[in-house]
Parts: sequence; structure tokens; C-alpha cells
Amino acid sequence: MASFRTGCGPSDYRLRELLLVRKHKGIDEYTTVKWMNIFITAAIVFGSAAKKFWRLRTKWTFWAALCVLTVGHFALLSRLHWQQGGYFWLPVVVGIPELAFVIFVLG
Repeated sequence: MASFRTGCGPSDYRLRELLLVRKHKGIDEYTTVKWMNIFITAAIVFGSAAKKFWRLRTKWTFWAALCVLTVGHFALLSRLHWQQGGYFWLPVVVGIPELAFVIFVLG
């Protein structure tokens, strides 16, 4: 009979560590949530774009365009003014149009 471990996995420990470090250093919850959403959106958008255009991975222009778009992503989204910490809709509301734009530019 298989034995199942209960409790927290390694990723749960990392998340707890991040939250404890945030509290210890006095970093605002909204700032943590903002940057977490920006990174999640970037991973979804640019991961999907890299997967779709993987055949172009040997061309330097593909990587240059992807880097410019990534810098633009972080520059624009970091300027947003956040009113509350619960913006988990950002990957959907911003990510889908941004993914369409990235695919249009790279295509």
C-alpha cells in the first residue's frame, strides 16, 4: 500500500519564507502582490510566446524582440497604481491582450 506524505511541500515552505521575510523587512503586502502578479503575467505571456515561436530560437532577432517586449511589460505594469492587494485577475485582464500583442509583433 502506498504511503502518502502529508504536510507542506518545498514550494509551501518557500512561500511561507517569502511572506515571513516580507513581514520582517516591512515590505507592504500590496507591493508583494503587485510584483507577484507582474511576474506571473510575464511567465504566462512570454512563456506562451516562446513556446509558440520556438522554431525561431536560433535567430537573434527573436530574442531581441522578446527582451524588448519583456522590458516594456515590466516598465508599464510597474507604473500601475494599485488600490488593493487582491489583483489576481491581472494575468487574465492584462495577460490575454498582451499575449495577442506579443504574438502579433513576433509573427
